[in-house]
Amino acid sequence: MFLAEGFSFNFDILETNLVNILILIGLIVYVAKGFFTSTIDARRQQIIKTLDNLDENLLVSNQKFLETTKQLNQINVIIEQLEKDHSSQKMLFLEKRYSVFVNDINRLFDLAKQIIDKTSQDTFQFLQKYLITLVIGKLLIKYIEGVNGKSAAKTEAAFSSSGQAEFLDLAVIRLIKLGLDGQLSM
Repeated sequence: MFLAEGFSFNFDILETNLVNILILIGLIVYVAKGFFTSTIDARRQQIIKTLDNLDENLLVSNQKFLETTKQLNQINVIIEQLEKDHSSQKMLFLEKRYSVFVNDINRLFDLAKQIIDKTSQDTFQFLQKYLITLVIGKLLIKYIEGVNGKSAAKTEAAFSSSGQAEFLDLAVIRLIKLGLDGQLSM
């Protein structure tokens, strides 16, 4: 009800329909009690079923996790074994290559040593022959001077101009004819 001075509350129960509202609420509760109870029970059953499914899914997930972890550990063991095998194969390969390399180097050094030895022997033999030739040449010059009476300068000029090899050949043939080869052999 409106007063001239402002608002006021009407405390008359019949006028405010408070009883009607309370009856309406009671009627709704009584009628809807069965509906709400069945809806709440259905919802509770659905929640329980969902929780049970979640528990089952959790158990299955844990089992799959354990199986996957076990497989991962097995794979790690296999990988470690393969790495060890690969490492040992790599070491064997490197040792084999090293062995081949060492053998090749040793063979090359042996070959080089043989070449050096052969060259030094050839050089030594050449020097021996040269020195023997030089000594025989000087002896022949002295012998020819003694036999022919020529001077040493003329004999040396003949020796160097006609060539050492030809001169030595002639000198050796002459010595053989004279029978002096036994006296000059060493």
